[in-house]
Amino acid sequence: MKKNAITLLLIFTTSIAQAATQLNLSYPLLGTILVAQVGLVLEKTDIMKKHGFDAKVSALGTGKELKVAMMGNKADVILTSESNFVVLRGSQFEAYAFSTMGSAGRLALVVKNDDKFTKLEDLKGKKIGAIFGTTVHKDALEWKNKIDEKGIEVVNLNSVAAILSSIEAGTIEAGIVWDPFLENALTSKKFKMLGFNEFDLVNIITSDYVKQNPNSEKAINEALKEAIFYLSTHKKEVNKWYSELVKIDEDVIDRATNINKNYSVKKMSQINLKISKELKNKIYSVNDFFAQQKVIESKAKLDGYIH
Repeated sequence: MKKNAITLLLIFTTSIAQAATQLNLSYPLLGTILVAQVGLVLEKTDIMKKHGFDAKVSALGTGKELKVAMMGNKADVILTSESNFVVLRGSQFEAYAFSTMGSAGRLALVVKNDDKFTKLEDLKGKKIGAIFGTTVHKDALEWKNKIDEKGIEVVNLNSVAAILSSIEAGTIEAGIVWDPFLENALTSKKFKMLGFNEFDLVNIITSDYVKQNPNSEKAINEALKEAIFYLSTHKKEVNKWYSELVKIDEDVIDRATNINKNYSVKKMSQINLKISKELKNKIYSVNDFFAQQKVIESKAKLDGYIH
């Protein structure tokens, strides 16, 4: 009898393992507030497994690397920003925006913390550093158009570290920097903001993965909710993980992440990942702007691709 029970248990366990859905999920380690911490939670806990996934969770640099991974069939899901979704769709890549984790924090125009540049007009004819084809690129172009459409040059750099070091070296006068790296730069007193915007996080899934796994979006969202709640109840632990990797103090990360309302939820039921009408309109606005600025060849088809 005992032997039969053990055999049944082994069969049951094996069937559960076989039922787990394969998933490649990537997040930006050098990305924005909340999203990097949530990615670390998913990587270091069994949350994805609890929700039925045999998941490979991997950290990449920024949204640029995430898009390359998705287009190269290396990622089924990426955690990124609204502009990166538009760039993917602008390349006619078949993918859906299926949820959002909320605010990605501030995206700021920064300069050296001295008396040389004190107002936006001081940047006329100067250079602004950005990462092309990303939300950072969008904001750089917006600031360029606002300050000096014909005179400012937007320079393509490959990382936030390159942007900040180029400002320090004087090869560019300004750059677009995001939280928590923005908060860290301001804390150092080496840099100051001349202006900032906020942007939003968007979770993207390939159309092929949805076809093969029709119920995957709901299950992934439930896993994301649990990961966000884990972060909100284990801030010190998770921010320490992040701090050790990006060499930013835990309290700086904590201050920057406070802008996202999901960071301090008391109950998991308070977390809403639905893409709002306002965010959907913002995505359409980004699409218009990127097409106008020739970041993408023409307007991306978005109807039916935002869930």
